[in-house]
Amino acid sequence: MTRDAAARFLIANFKSGPGQAFTDVYAFSEYLAPIIMGVALWRSRRVPRWLAVLFAVGFELAEQTASVGLSKVVLLMAPFGVAMALLAVRLWKTEESASPALEAQETNFVTV
Repeated sequence: MTRDAAARFLIANFKSGPGQAFTDVYAFSEYLAPIIMGVALWRSRRVPRWLAVLFAVGFELAEQTASVGLSKVVLLMAPFGVAMALLAVRLWKTEESASPALEAQETNFVTV
């Protein structure tokens, strides 16, 4: 594909109504998804409420962090990193303490 053909393709597709709608929905959902995940964690009561809030706020803060220097970026992304590490620890502990009844149910499936 020539450069001119590629340029015409990009302009035709990304200036179209459906292309703009897709881009707008994608951009909006990028900011909405962490909030929905935080609300889901909050309502599930599987993690402490403060961890659900830390996850949502940390994700939003990390998502909006610009490249402004290593120390500032690390400080702004640290809350999300801490939230993810704490969620991983809680999931690991939950997996280790899975009830034997659940394990028994999983072994009752017939494989072919």
